[in-house]
Amino acid sequence: MSKDLETVKLLRSIDNKLDTLITLTRLIAPKQNITKEEKKIIELCNRKNTVSDIVQKTEKKRNTIEVALSSLRGKGIIKSVTLSEKDPSTKKSKVVYVRA
Repeated sequence: MSKDLETVKLLRSIDNKLDTLITLTRLIAPKQNITKEEKKIIELCNRKNTVSDIVQKTEKKRNTIEVALSSLRGKGIIKSVTLSEKDPSTKKSKVVYVRA
């Protein structure tokens, strides 16, 4: 196996262990207060919606959505995932959100 493949395999293993650690930490952590607006945004975190999609569906300002997503990530409720496919409007890798 080449060094690059070994490195990728090691990084994936580390990533999986960190995900497990985060999940266990959240189980013992106190419950977070979530606003009604945040609940609506969490429902849209289904590995399909980008920030632009969430802005369109909630009819909120982009800045408001970005702040809420950042807060939810900080609370460990959601996480962002970069997909290999490109966003047609920006030509950049597509970033979507999922419940953690």
